[in-house]
Amino acid sequence: LPAYRKCALPKVSAPSLSTDEKQWFAPGPGPAVFEMDGLSYGVIICYDRSFSDLWAAYAALDVDVVLVVVSSLGWREELFVAELRLRAMEFGVWVVASNRSGPETLRGQTLSFFGHACVISPTGQVLAEAPAHEQPCVIRAEVDVSNLAAARTNWPIRTDRRKDWVRFAYQ
Repeated sequence: LPAYRKCALPKVSAPSLSTDEKQWFAPGPGPAVFEMDGLSYGVIICYDRSFSDLWAAYAALDVDVVLVVVSSLGWREELFVAELRLRAMEFGVWVVASNRSGPETLRGQTLSFFGHACVISPTGQVLAEAPAHEQPCVIRAEVDVSNLAAARTNWPIRTDRRKDWVRFAYQ
């Protein structure tokens, strides 16, 4: 299996969180895709979920399921599931996301990770979602991958996307 390393490294200075991942890590080279049981999977780690370009790359690589592994807290809680629903729908993929949940104390500071692990269909429907700030939590969802083709046909964003728009974004 290919290794995936986080591509976007944040430097954040906020009252609830201060981190500079650029100081400690080097960014990964880009998307990593693997096949299993007839499906194609892509992986996204934490902050990378914020970049639609990475999601678009996975769509271009014909990924069926995006696995999102997150350790997130703070103000983004309100947007977490909504953001993933939008990505699932706009790129025609299943999204399976895990997010750390509950409090952790380190060096006298307690942080509370918000949870909300979820499974989202390519139409943006949330099939399962963990409650906020509770641990441990296991969610289950019945996933019917046969509806992937129908979702992409009914919302043909992959085929209608103009590839030439990308050049305008990076001028």
